[in-house]
Amino acid sequence: MLQYERMAAAIDRLLNGGSAALSEAAGATCLSPFYFQRQFRRFVGVSPHRFTAALKLNDIKARLKKGDDILTATWDAGLSGGGRAHDLFITHEAVTPGEFRRRGKNISITHGVSATPFGKVFIASTARGVCLLRFIDTTTPSAVLDELHRLWPQAKTKKDNQAAHAVARRMFSGASAKTPLHVIGTNFQMNVWRALLAVPVGCVVSYGAVAKALGKPKAGQAIGRAAAANPVAILIPCHRLLSQCGDLTGYAWGIPRKRALLAKESLQSAPLKLEQTSLELSAQ
Repeated sequence: MLQYERMAAAIDRLLNGGSAALSEAAGATCLSPFYFQRQFRRFVGVSPHRFTAALKLNDIKARLKKGDDILTATWDAGLSGGGRAHDLFITHEAVTPGEFRRRGKNISITHGVSATPFGKVFIASTARGVCLLRFIDTTTPSAVLDELHRLWPQAKTKKDNQAAHAVARRMFSGASAKTPLHVIGTNFQMNVWRALLAVPVGCVVSYGAVAKALGKPKAGQAIGRAAAANPVAILIPCHRLLSQCGDLTGYAWGIPRKRALLAKESLQSAPLKLEQTSLELSAQ
């Protein structure tokens, strides 16, 4: 069994009330306590005990106001201009209207499936970056491949599970390498996604805070729709969105997974470097 799959099983067990005692958690994955602890820390970032404590979310709701302040400060600092070609937290390589209309012509896309600690994912990438990332526990790779063809109808696609696994390994191994993105969205969606990329690891924001940062204080529902349209799960962190009262609502990949992602991030010791993710966006 791949270590990703072992850790995914361990996380699932903890989410379902399994004991965080090291001996029991290790035994459930058929690993020694020492090796299990090391692998869990590698993939999740903290010990099973600390992870279980964070799942209770006792402090995540308290982070909401702090997260709002961080987002507001970020945008007030001058990052809210939708027409800017370069933001401090995004490397934005402009895509021309002609390139958008061609929707993938002369572009090659590799796609594949990889196990991760939070479930199996379908990952597709162009030469410029990841263009689609979906969890597939409630769907099939063929269904996501159909979505890829709808988004990029003229692209040439090729299956490459090793390439997908390499992306997943970078995402969940704690590596600091950049994960470039190459995604398509409307101007409004792009602005929402930029706002979400500005939320540091370990922080959360409300739909209302994002709407306010975008200068559209009554657009909370539209923010939710833009987050739901996010084509790259986790990499554009829509899991950091909470309701105004701090409830874990509205996550396409399930509340337990959202809780697990937030728990992991809230316990990470190293803060997010805002230049860590580069994003290329094509506006509809």
